[in-house]
Order: sequence, then structure tokens, then C-alpha cells
Amino acid sequence: MRNHETRNHETQQRETRKREAQQRETRNHETRKRETQQRETRKREAQQRETRKREAQQRETRKREARQKTGRARRGRRPPRPLPFAYRLAETLGEAVGTEGWRQLLRTATFCGEAALRLAAAETLRLLDAGGLPTTDGTRQRTPGGVLLRLVREAAPPDVAVRVFGRVRRVQVGQASPEFRARFARLVAAHQARGGSAGSGPSDQSGER
Repeated sequence: MRNHETRNHETQQRETRKREAQQRETRNHETRKRETQQRETRKREAQQRETRKREAQQRETRKREARQKTGRARRGRRPPRPLPFAYRLAETLGEAVGTEGWRQLLRTATFCGEAALRLAAAETLRLLDAGGLPTTDGTRQRTPGGVLLRLVREAAPPDVAVRVFGRVRRVQVGQASPEFRARFARLVAAHQARGGSAGSGPSDQSGER
């Protein structure tokens, strides 16, 4: 009888140990599975963060490139501000602010360059000292501003003259010397080669002054 009870007790102990081993194995398996899932989750989250970071950088790069393109387009559309020399010269020549002569002097600085405008100013002083220039019909003397603008009209290349004066009538009687016209054209060409403004000009303003 005691042997039978002993065997039953040992059998129960073995079953208990077996169940406990199975439970430990199950817990270990679940622990490993949970740890694996956590590692996969962290890996996915890291990949998502990296993807979001890369996409944000790409968006910033596209925005920066778009701003740069817009800035270049705006700079390309906007003529450079005429040089201060043109303002001083207009005042010296008696061209009132806002008049057509004043605007033509500023456009000369913009489209022909300061060097060409200075050359025209020097030639204007030389001609004024020599007695000035008459209008084409000979009825009166040109104003100082009229002398300078006449020189520019004759010496500027046709495409530049259009930007300064608008639709330019063909000059029938030349009053500028060939030497001046050649030097002025070279200075305008150099100004354009350096990126001088190439915008559109005004409407026709061809009245003699």
C-alpha cells in the first residue's frame, strides 16, 4: 500500500515538474517573441523617422531651389537701378524730376552704362563750349539736355536706342562726330557684355529739345 502511494506521489511530482517546465518554456517563448516584436517595432520607428527626416530635407531643398529660381527670375526681370551719376547729371542739365528728358537720362544710364553716359556728358560740354547744337530745322539751339540726348540717339545701337527713347525715327542729319559714335558704341557693348540691362523701352518720345 505504501509503495503504491509512493509511486503515485512521485508520479504527481513528475507531472508537476513537467507542467512547470512547460510553463517556463511558454513564458520564455512569449518573452522572446515580445522582445523580437519590440525590436521590430523600434526598427520600424527608426526607419520611419529616417524617412520623415529625409523627406523634410528634400522639401526644404525644393523650397530653397524654388526661392533661388524665383529670385533669379525677379532679378532678370528687374532692370538695375540707374547710377547716381545720372541723377546728378540730370540736375546739372536742368532736367526736372519726372520729365521725359529726366527719364531718358536715367534710361541711358541703365541701358548704355555710366561710362557711356559720362562720355556723352563730356562731349556735350565740348559742344556747348563751341556754341551748342541747333535743332534739325535750325530754328533754335538745343537745350543742354537736348544736346546730350541727341548724341545718345545717334550713337547708341538701334536696339539700345529703342529702349532709351522708344520707337526711334531714322536720323536724317548726323550731328555727332564719327569718333564719338564709335567710342560710345564700344562702351555700350562693354556694358552689355557685363550684364547691362536688356529690358524693354518706353513708347516713342521723339520731340526735339
